[in-house]
Amino acid sequence: MKELKDLVAGDEVVAYDKYDNRIIAIVERITKTLVVVNNIKYRKSNGFEYGVSSYIFSHRIEIPKDEEQIKAIELEYRKRIIIHRIHNLNLYDYPLEVLEKVYIELGGN
Repeated sequence: MKELKDLVAGDEVVAYDKYDNRIIAIVERITKTLVVVNNIKYRKSNGFEYGVSSYIFSHRIEIPKDEEQIKAIELEYRKRIIIHRIHNLNLYDYPLEVLEKVYIELGGN
């Protein structure tokens, strides 16, 4: 299995944000001790963000286990995007006729 020290530019990694949301990201570049992903530097030794003193709320990366995990993470990400868009939907932006049509198509009376 591949390790962080074996990464090369263009490899896929699982990137976690400080809230533990996961995305699949591409390695931009590699240095002797760091991996750069999405303009964030990570340590090759442990995958945690470089320059952060606390590991509790820091970004981190890891190697994906298999293709199934990559697909699951991409699905998670798409679900988060859809939920975010629904959450921020403003029904006042749509004419009443459009809303009535959607309501009827969804099984409304």
